[in-house]
Amino acid sequence: MTEISAKSPAEELVRKLRAMQVFTDLPHDDLLWFVAQCNEHQAAVGDIIVREGVPADSMVIMLEGGNASPQ
Repeated sequence: MTEISAKSPAEELVRKLRAMQVFTDLPHDDLLWFVAQCNEHQAAVGDIIVREGVPADSMVIMLEGGNASPQ
């Protein structure tokens, strides 16, 4: 098992992912590997994260926030 402090950013992300049903049953080491491949992005209200019709070049997992309807 990978040795990382329980308070490390990686462990915190693993904890957040475990709260999502799709990640619940994955082995801990697999989640640590997954987190190591990730880049964190913080967006401001109104920022466009993905555009409809544009081919995907990455995967997005939103840990906080939600879909804001344009006004």
